[in-house]
Amino acid sequence: MSRTPPVVEPVHPAAPVPHARGWAWWLLRILVTVQALDAFLQPVSEGRFLSGDFAMLSLHRTNGTIVGGLSVAVLVASLVLWRVAPIPGRIVVGLALLGPLAGLQVFLGFARVLGIPVPLGVAFIVLSAWLLVWLWTHGPVTTGTRRERS
Repeated sequence: MSRTPPVVEPVHPAAPVPHARGWAWWLLRILVTVQALDAFLQPVSEGRFLSGDFAMLSLHRTNGTIVGGLSVAVLVASLVLWRVAPIPGRIVVGLALLGPLAGLQVFLGFARVLGIPVPLGVAFIVLSAWLLVWLWTHGPVTTGTRRERS
C-alpha cells in the first residue's frame, strides 16, 4: 500500500502569516507608509515657502528632522524584519539607504546648500514610494530560504 504525499498549496506572497513574523511586516509597512507620506510633505512645504508663506520654512525644517528620525526607525525595523522573517536583501539595502539620504538632506538644509537637496529629495521620494509599493504588494513567505527569495 502506497501513500500519496499531501498536496502543499503555494503560499501567496501577500497572504497573512498566522505566527509571530507577521508583526514585523506590519510594523515596517506602517513605518514606511508614515515616512513616505511625511517625505511627500517636504516639497509641499518648501513650495509654499517659496510662494511667500514664510511660516512654511519652520514646518519644512521640523518636518525634515521628523523624516530623518522616521528613516532611522525604518532602518531599525527593516533589520529586525530581516532577522525574524525572510525579506530580499535588495529591499533591506533600499530601506537602509533612506536613513543616510535623509541625514544628508537635513545636513545640507541646515548648511543652506540648496542646489543638491532638490535632486536628492526626488531620489529619496522615488525610493520611498517604490519601497512603499513593494512592502504593501509583498508579504512574508513561510517556506524556503532567504537566499532563494533575494
